[in-house]
Parts: sequence; C-alpha cells; structure tokens
Amino acid sequence: MDPTHSEEWTTTECIFNSRINEIQNRRLVYLKGELSQELHVDEDTEEKIWKLNFLTWLEYKLNNFSDAKKRTEEVLNLTSTTNLTALIGKVRILCKLGEVADLEASKKTLKELLSGGLAEDAKIDSRVQLAYCYCRLGGADFLKRSIGIFEDLLKIQPRNHLLKLTLGIAHYNAWATSPRKFHVELTTHLRQAAILLTDVIHSSKNTAFKREAFHRMLNIKRFYDKFKPEILSENYICKLAFQNLFNDILEIGKDDAKTLSNLAEALRTKGEVDRAIELLEKSLKLKEKSKTYHFLGKCYEDKGNDCFLKAKDSYEKAILMSQSNFGAIFNYGQFLMRHNLDDECLTQFRRLTEHSRLVVQHEFLVQLRGAYQELALCLMKAARRGNNLSMEAVREQEGMSEVEFNLLQSVNLTCEMKTKLINALKYIKEQLHIEHIAIPNSLLRLQDFHETLSCGSYPLTKLNQYLEANQYELAYTAVCMTEEALNITHFTQELRTLILKVKLHAAANRIQQNETTVHFITRPLFDSRCRQLISRTAENSQRYAAKDIDVLILCDNENEESCQKAKTLKEICTEILGLETCVNTERCNMADDSEKFTILEMKSAKLVLLLNNVGDRP
Repeated sequence: MDPTHSEEWTTTECIFNSRINEIQNRRLVYLKGELSQELHVDEDTEEKIWKLNFLTWLEYKLNNFSDAKKRTEEVLNLTSTTNLTALIGKVRILCKLGEVADLEASKKTLKELLSGGLAEDAKIDSRVQLAYCYCRLGGADFLKRSIGIFEDLLKIQPRNHLLKLTLGIAHYNAWATSPRKFHVELTTHLRQAAILLTDVIHSSKNTAFKREAFHRMLNIKRFYDKFKPEILSENYICKLAFQNLFNDILEIGKDDAKTLSNLAEALRTKGEVDRAIELLEKSLKLKEKSKTYHFLGKCYEDKGNDCFLKAKDSYEKAILMSQSNFGAIFNYGQFLMRHNLDDECLTQFRRLTEHSRLVVQHEFLVQLRGAYQELALCLMKAARRGNNLSMEAVREQEGMSEVEFNLLQSVNLTCEMKTKLINALKYIKEQLHIEHIAIPNSLLRLQDFHETLSCGSYPLTKLNQYLEANQYELAYTAVCMTEEALNITHFTQELRTLILKVKLHAAANRIQQNETTVHFITRPLFDSRCRQLISRTAENSQRYAAKDIDVLILCDNENEESCQKAKTLKEICTEILGLETCVNTERCNMADDSEKFTILEMKSAKLVLLLNNVGDRP
C-alpha cells in the first residue's frame, strides 16, 4: 500500500520524505545501536524527540515496521500528537503494515495539523529534525545538507541554543572526521564550530547543552595547543590554561559519565594516568560504556607490564560491549603485538580488515591502515620466530603473498587519507627496519617504479607487466602513484585506458579474495564527490569532470524474475561496489511504447543495465 503522492504532507521537508536509498544496512544497524544506548541517558526533551524520530526512521529503513510504529507512538505521546515528523512517519509505517483504519485516522490528524495555526511552526520543527538526522548520518554530503538547513533556521531563531549547539556539532564533525584537517574549507568548519560551541558555553543556561559543547571544545583546545592555528587565536576557551578548562568542565559534569570519561582521556594524553583512572572508575560506576573501558585499557597499558592483566581485561570488556568499537580493537591488537601474542593480535587486526567497509564508514581510516600494516608485520615476525629465519629468508616464505597484499593495502589506504604514497612507503620501510625484517619484493618494485615514473613509456610498460603477471594489487598501487606524480599532459588516451583496466582487474581480484575494500576502487568511478580519490591532485582531478557514471537499472515491473534481478543488481552496486550516494534505479514497463521511454535527470555518463524478459516481450 502506497500513500497518495498528491497530498500536501508528501512534499513536506521531513526525514521520512527524503529519498535516501544509498546507505548500507550495516551502517543503519550501527546507528540504531548507538542511538538506543543514548536514549537511556536523561536529556533535554526536545533532543530526545529528535533521537526518537531518527531511531524510528532507522527502524523504518530496516523494514522493522512494528518496532518503528512503537517508536513513533512514543514521540506522539510526548508531543500530544503535534510532531509533524512523527505523524508523517506513522502514516508511511501504517502504509507498509496495511493497517487501513489507523492509517485513515492518522492522515486526518496530519491534515488537521497542516491546515491549522501551528502548521508553519510544525514545518520548521520538521526541518530541524531533518537537519539533525543528516548530521547523525555523517559523511561530507549529509553534513553539508545539515549545515545548510541549520544555518537557514538560525536566521529565523537566532537565540535558539539547541540550534547553535547542533550546528556547531555539524561543523565540528565535518572537520574532525576528515583526514585533511588543515585544508582551507575544513579549517573554516573548525572556526565556525569553535564560535558556535563557545557561544553555547557562554550563553546557554542548559547544563546538558554546555556539557556537549565542552566535549568538542576540549578536543579543539588540544588541537590548538599542539598546532596553534591562527584561526583559533582569538577564542577565549582555546587560550585557557588546560587545568582551568578542566575545572570548568568538571564543575558541570562531575555526575555525568561521558564528561568524566572524556576528561580522563585528556588527562591520560598529558601523562596524568592515575588521575585519569580515578575519573574512569567513577564514570563506570555511573554508567558502563565500551568507550570508558577502552580508555581504561589505554591507561593501564601506559602504566606498564605490572598492569598487563588489568589492561587486557579492560580492552576485552570494551570490545565485548561494542563489536564496532574499532579504536579499541586496533589498540588491543597493538597491545597484544607488543607482548608477542601473535595469534591473539592477528585475530584483532583481522576483525578490522575483514569488515573494512564498516570501519571506513566510521572514519577509522587510520586504524584500518594500521591494521593492514600491523597484520603484515605480525605475520613476518611470527614466521621469523617460528622458523628461526634470517631477515632475508623471511622474504622468500610462502606466506609472503598475504604479507605483501596487506602491506600494499596499507599503502593504498594512504590515498584515501589524502597523503602521499611515497611517505607511507618510507614509513613502512622504517618499521620493517626497526623489526629487522627485509623489505618485501613488491615494495622494492614500488620504490623503483616511483623513482623512474618520468621516463616516458615506463608507466605503460610496467603496468602491463604487472597485469600480465596477475599482480593486480601492485598494479593498482602503481596506478595511484602515477595519478599522484604525473602532470595532466602525460595522461594519454592509452594510459587512461590502461589505468581503468588496472582498476577493474584489481576490483575483480578483491571481490574474488572476498576483500571488502573493493569499494575504494569502484566507488570513485561512479561518484563525483569521490573524484579526488581518483586523482591525487586538484589539477589532475579536472580531467575526470563530467565523466562520472550513473547506474540505471531497467526492468519489467510486471515480471517477478526481472524485478528480482534488478533488486539483486542494486544490492551488488551498494553492498559490494560501495556506490553509496547516487545509485539511480528506475523501473519501466517494457511494452510497445518502450521506444518512447526517456531517461530523465541523468546528465552524466550512464551505465545502463537492461534486463530483458523471458518470453515475447522485448
């Protein structure tokens, strides 16, 4: 059952009316778990309503319609049925459940709200909640949408501290989740975040708002103390002595578990481990959280071997409480590796590499890159210890293919972090030297490739050689180096074609290897927002302009087999190839008038997947 799309409510700005089809289910499940934990915390009623509406939408997107109905009823009870987002959500949920009587009653309530005196206020509130949802979804595109809506709303309600706080958090997230924190656009986000969050701390009378603002400003303060960026030089919080800021935050958050946990981590980074442990233990008495146990594990690790068991126990509790605490998994793996517990540390690093797409979606690129690198080092050290081999002999072991694959993945992830590959290569070589392990042949070839890139046909010759030898990861890494190093004038049609061939071979190889990082290769080919991942320089990225590919899947909506194939293809596009933004899927009835069918709205290049029907239809 579908709603009537001519009705006014279907065009209202609302999360339930937004066409967001590109987010993978595993990301939605993660957000659902995160939000469910937060709802147990006492908070401002208005923000609680935002979270409940977002949680309702997540259940709706995950096809948990009965649970979604319960959540939306909770919001409507809290708001006396005047929350527009919840009402629209309820109508869409009832449509899915096929509950006709309740559906008609809800539509009537919705119509009365939109035609009454509170209609404009309800629409503004719906936009606020939409912006909040975009902010929680994360990622550059959704954060940009969130910031745009919040800025418009603040012009209408300039003294609304909750709007200022959430806009400040959106700007903060746009800066904090990017690896390029000194980029001009991102430092603008940092500056705006500091201004808004400081305003909330200074002007708001709401303690919960102040705590949330302080959490972000504490991290901004630590960044300022380390790098002294000019854009923050006038911010009074950044100029405070750490102890003064610490006391201010503790004063309003002494009974808040999250505040105590964040303050403890700040103390640990300054070497005050015992004070940090004291705060963390107090935090755990208030509320047990994975993040708090993670911080506690780091503290006990800092105290040395005497606290080995306490550190190990804390890390394990952190991971047990949250399987998606990737920072804890990575730190635990490193901890085990330092104590030469090879099998256990390999288990932790593989937990990251085997779920790399989910790791990347939570901005843990640094940990993922480190996991590939540490996994390779651990395998090489284990091989040397187990067989009593020299550092040169390790290079010839059978397991080196897995080692080289992991090392190349580590180098490749440097591209996603917008840093130079050659620097990553040098760093890995240094780590190998420290461990007295010989540099694998693939890294030696990469070094040689980089040094001779400017020699005319060399990229073509070597790339073809790598492909012929089925060394797809090596070829892909060499392609990344080529795109980073060469000037736009060097990219002949032959080289461009070969680069695309390498990427497709590397992607196919990763799929065959059940390697989840295939989306790093495929997604930029389809998504204009990832164009800088294709080319490592702004100049070279221009040559890819207007060459992005949309995917259009055409099938017969009257043929069940055809529709199922279309659904499967869409899942392949999103779940395997990682096309998380603009995967355009349409259905058309391939009848006699099919020649008149026009593809609209797809202005870029197209990959059209046409599913012909079995039988006499075209």
